[in-house]
Amino acid sequence: MQFFEDGYLPTINTTFSFFGGHAETVEPGWRWPTEHHPAFEIMYIMDGAQRTVTESAEKIIKAGEMMIIPIGMEHTNYCWGNEPMTFFTMHFNLDDPAIKYLLVKNFTNQIIDQTAPYYNELRQSLEQIISIIGTHYSLSDRLTIELNTINVIGTLIRHLHANKDQLPKQNEIDHYALFQQISTRIKDELNEQIFNTQIPKTISIAAIIAEFHISQSTALHLFKQYSQQSPQKYLQSLKMQIAKNLLLQPDLSIKEVAYKLNYSSPGHFSREFKRFFGITPRQYIQSQKA
Repeated sequence: MQFFEDGYLPTINTTFSFFGGHAETVEPGWRWPTEHHPAFEIMYIMDGAQRTVTESAEKIIKAGEMMIIPIGMEHTNYCWGNEPMTFFTMHFNLDDPAIKYLLVKNFTNQIIDQTAPYYNELRQSLEQIISIIGTHYSLSDRLTIELNTINVIGTLIRHLHANKDQLPKQNEIDHYALFQQISTRIKDELNEQIFNTQIPKTISIAAIIAEFHISQSTALHLFKQYSQQSPQKYLQSLKMQIAKNLLLQPDLSIKEVAYKLNYSSPGHFSREFKRFFGITPRQYIQSQKA
């Protein structure tokens, strides 16, 4: 007979969501516009290669590799190379702040490949989900999707615990949440300026930070910790990534893009673009037509 000491399992009341799961084959030259989601996105490249540009990095994901895009992070995806690419992507979210913090802290801008000790387990869960893709889904199918998505999350978190990465302290979670709020506010202000304002104006980082009743030095510490750059550099990175997308719009000239981004002149914009990417806006446009 097995005897148990007094004890209770934890009460769990978690909201879980899954959406946007699909597999697709695309041709060379394919590009998906810049976007961000209210959820994590995991991308699994099944064949070919993908170039993914985020707010703070540019990665080439090869066949068999995976990458996780954090909640709210702007990113642009391209088919990389001269061969078609097949990919699977899905979005998931849950309202456990500790788990979200750990996923963002440890997997942002990281490519997961065959050298990862948890790779096979992660891939198996994704393959289970992919095998269900069709046009009609039974209750059993839905449960299998949910179970394997939770397995994906569990595999990642168990790996962190195996490496002695303990659950974060509450103040760490709070600090990250504050960073997310400020960075989202900066993105919203920039998008409003570029897409909804006739006359662009200078975005005041200091004014945005003041809305959250913290000091400029505290904000600098948060951004250095979670984006590896200052708030001003973070804004500049966002502007440059948006610039790339605007330059590929056939109805916009370099002068018009410079105006939308509130540069004093096309020359000023071109110098900043070259400093950031190593090529001029015109060279970038030509490279995308090649």
